[in-house]
Amino acid sequence: MKRFHVAHTFLFFCLIGFLGCETPQEGAEPEAIVEKTQPVAPSVAQINSIENARIPTIALDADSQNVYVAFFQKDGEINNVYLASKHVDQEDWNTPVRASDGLVNASVHGQAPAQVVVGPEGNVYVVWTSSIPVEGRRFPASDLLFARSKDGGRTFDPPQAINSDAGEFPAGHTFQDITVANDGTIYVSWLDSRERYRAMAANHSPKTVQTVSHKHSASAHARHEPGTQVWVASSADFGETFSEGTVVAKETCQCCRTSIMVAEDGTVYVAWRHIFPNTERDMALAHSTDGGQTFTEPRRIYADNWSVEGCPHSGPSLTIDAAGVFHATWYTGVETHPGLYYSTSKDGVTFSEPTTLVAEVGVSQVQASGHGETHTWLTWEDKKAKGIQLAYTDETGKLTYINEAFSAGTLPSIATTSSLWAIASQVGDSVQVMHGTLK
Repeated sequence: MKRFHVAHTFLFFCLIGFLGCETPQEGAEPEAIVEKTQPVAPSVAQINSIENARIPTIALDADSQNVYVAFFQKDGEINNVYLASKHVDQEDWNTPVRASDGLVNASVHGQAPAQVVVGPEGNVYVVWTSSIPVEGRRFPASDLLFARSKDGGRTFDPPQAINSDAGEFPAGHTFQDITVANDGTIYVSWLDSRERYRAMAANHSPKTVQTVSHKHSASAHARHEPGTQVWVASSADFGETFSEGTVVAKETCQCCRTSIMVAEDGTVYVAWRHIFPNTERDMALAHSTDGGQTFTEPRRIYADNWSVEGCPHSGPSLTIDAAGVFHATWYTGVETHPGLYYSTSKDGVTFSEPTTLVAEVGVSQVQASGHGETHTWLTWEDKKAKGIQLAYTDETGKLTYINEAFSAGTLPSIATTSSLWAIASQVGDSVQVMHGTLK
């Protein structure tokens, strides 16, 4: 049974991050931490909790003023994907609706949450990863699943697989993101291991392929086997069908989420953690001007030069504001300046020297929101303050911080419109949702 209630207190919960890595390459240090100011905080209309829920993502519909939260919940032996919804003025949540089919186990992973987005026509789209056990393998295979609601989250069409090789060979298709262009075209990005497992199947016996564990390291590249790839697929018919998909880049970090965004002119941008020479795992960006059919070569957002034999499980977040300025956030564990960072670009090619959001911390999450809006909002885990922090860009583009820990929890997800904001985070075994108005 799923229970929902309104909570009026903040609980602080800090996830301790651990990272084992080789000695990194030194890179140029980012600019110093910006001194925090004391702005007028956004008003908090409500703080709600969704019990027995895990790893939320949040979306807002500017037209209907609805808040949508996607999350995982276990029903018996099956992990399912649910969507909770309510109007911003409504006190209680509507009864959550299951987006998954209740038969295929969903993969519950902090870097692969069930992503939710609202299209310009009001459709609600949810995308998540299945979990398919493979005998003899350490990690399960997965398909990338998609479900559509045409009635504001009250009902969902049956899920469909986005990856074109579904059922062909047990590979991984996960660490996804989803966005919708102004014309309603849906774009989904993810990390894909099909070429790696196809190569192993061609070079080894089926038994050997099954027993090879998917290691989060560069060892596969050293053996000259294909590595993980970034893929993008699109739907021009509001989720009825999806394209075959395009390989954006090869040799990517294996377990960090991707981030995808469409600019006002229709250009598609994808960000991810790439494996550059010397196993440097820095953030990369590529773009497409032909609707996701082809992409540019990956370029670094910033040269942290973090050389590490392992995947840190922390991906980038990318958004583009009303003025066309790119806002990128990420984590690096390079020993010269470990922490969370924020950078901007006017052309999506050359980025500013990063601003430090929080320094000297373990692996943490940071999210950006404000696509097409005047203000960009950032929320991130601050393990020093033991809470979630919030900041926004003012009218001049300067990053302005809200003092003190704004929220409890971990794994923050943020959504904003020109007049509304909403944050969802994990607090213990529940999801905490806060929303209010922007001043």
